[in-house]
Amino acid sequence: MPLESKIPMVPGPAGAYNFTRRKIGKELWISAPNAEFNLSDPYGYEIRWTYDSLHDKHLLPYFSRPNNLQHLIKSGFITKNLDAKCSLRDYNMYRRYLRKLHGDSIKTELNRKTRQSIEERAIQYAEEQAKKEVRK
Repeated sequence: MPLESKIPMVPGPAGAYNFTRRKIGKELWISAPNAEFNLSDPYGYEIRWTYDSLHDKHLLPYFSRPNNLQHLIKSGFITKNLDAKCSLRDYNMYRRYLRKLHGDSIKTELNRKTRQSIEERAIQYAEEQAKKEVRK
């Protein structure tokens, strides 16, 4: 299913499917290493930057204790593979975030290639002009 479409709520028995975003202790909201400052959503309407303690890397030692892991699994907060469960709304919002992150990286790459081609054309034009001056 493409990232731009939401996953619909499908009726089913309880526990038939689980939505997970990442493993416990892994950050949800990551930025690309070469990301630029982005003001496209200054009020945070597109993506809600919520805090989830299961994804806090500083709480990983606490959640990794065997008795805490058993309690989290029994309570239904994580899967047996240590993936943190989330709601369908959170899952769709995370997909929207990943799509935006992917789109921003594509846009950055296209802008870089455009700047590079403009520079190459400017250099080529300057070389042609220099050759014309030498011929005169």
